Amino acid sequence: MKITDKDFKDLKEAIENTPLYLRPDKEEYRSKGYSSMRYRWDWFWRSNFNPSKLYKYLNDDNIDTALRKLCQYF
Repeated sequence: MKITDKDFKDLKEAIENTPLYLRPDKEEYRSKGYSSMRYRWDWFWRSNFNPSKLYKYLNDDNIDTALRKLCQYF
């Protein structure tokens, strides 16, 4: 992964601290046919993590790699 350890730790904390009522529901996403990527990115945006520092050195693919490790879907 290209994300720094500090930024990964901050992202992990934001994902883990997302209130339960804001987290996307796995079963609902599956039943609607939404992709695992959609699940990860919806959770990312609902976490209120500020991605501005990430986009200084990462692109969406790099961020998605980190999200895959944090937001287990299937």
